[in-house]
Amino acid sequence: EINRCQISENDFSTLSWSPDGQWLVHRWKPHGGVPGLFLWAVDEVGKPLDPETAKRISCINCPLVDQEVSWSPDSSKMAVTRQVNRLSADVFVYSLGSGTFEQVTHGERSIKGHAWYRDNRRLLYVANRGPSDRNLHVVDTVSGETMGLGLSDSGFPAYLPGYDRLVFYRRTTDTHISAIPLQQSDGPTMVPTPIVQTAHTERSPSVDPTSGRIAFISDVSGHEEIWTAGLDGLEPRQLTELNGRVEDPAWSPDGRSIVFISVLPGEASDRIRLLDVETGQVRTLKTDISNFGAPSWSVDGQSIIVPARDHGQFNLWRIFPEGENKDRLTLDGAELIV
Repeated sequence: EINRCQISENDFSTLSWSPDGQWLVHRWKPHGGVPGLFLWAVDEVGKPLDPETAKRISCINCPLVDQEVSWSPDSSKMAVTRQVNRLSADVFVYSLGSGTFEQVTHGERSIKGHAWYRDNRRLLYVANRGPSDRNLHVVDTVSGETMGLGLSDSGFPAYLPGYDRLVFYRRTTDTHISAIPLQQSDGPTMVPTPIVQTAHTERSPSVDPTSGRIAFISDVSGHEEIWTAGLDGLEPRQLTELNGRVEDPAWSPDGRSIVFISVLPGEASDRIRLLDVETGQVRTLKTDISNFGAPSWSVDGQSIIVPARDHGQFNLWRIFPEGENKDRLTLDGAELIV
């Protein structure tokens, strides 16, 4: 028998039921409000849940976005993935008794699932520390001690109750830069040809409109850095030595600069930065916004258009490379730039 719980007609996701059946948590966007995790006490299966009785456990005026939830076996607490921006996320533990969060991982790029041990203390989680580094770890949520388990390319662990077994998925990917030749006589030929391909990860290509060289992200040095190469993949050149996390390089129309998003060691939020291709100098643009999407240049090269998240919603902003001025271009949401 299927009973419908009238929770909300608005955005709804991340449904999770506590092991004892007494609590239901899900991510929800109240009408006119900010999305977040809400907790309900459940008396009986199928009973309609009144939004007025919901307890919001996510913060409102903060940059954290609560995502995946996993309950401890005794239903006393939840592990919650909290994303700071596209380059930073960590695991926090929410206690039903105290109603507070405690951070148990630090400085991770993204979290690909977590699951509790039966002792209600240790937590398995997958930390995605880079395109070529996705490993299974265990953290003691009381002492904070963390240990790697040596299982790479894994994700979304779960325990099988009563069997003392752990299940998770593993995948191996080959991420590289390819091109597709277009033959006008016979129409498009959709056969990709590898351009830059190593044993590491190459991604996020951007083509210089003046020279035809490509900029891309590679972790061949051990860290994600910005590289360039010819359109044939020859003459690769490393442009940055940031030792941090890098996303979305984009060439300027004159081919002199590359704008990108990054988080460097010790930074709490992402920054938008400008790379001088000739000198290799990297400059952080002065702005009070963060949580960026992929940036793009204006046609005249005088400004940068970038999505940024504010109060749970992305909007487009125009930032000027020189000075601290900025303009908000949209008010009701926008994330992609073409």
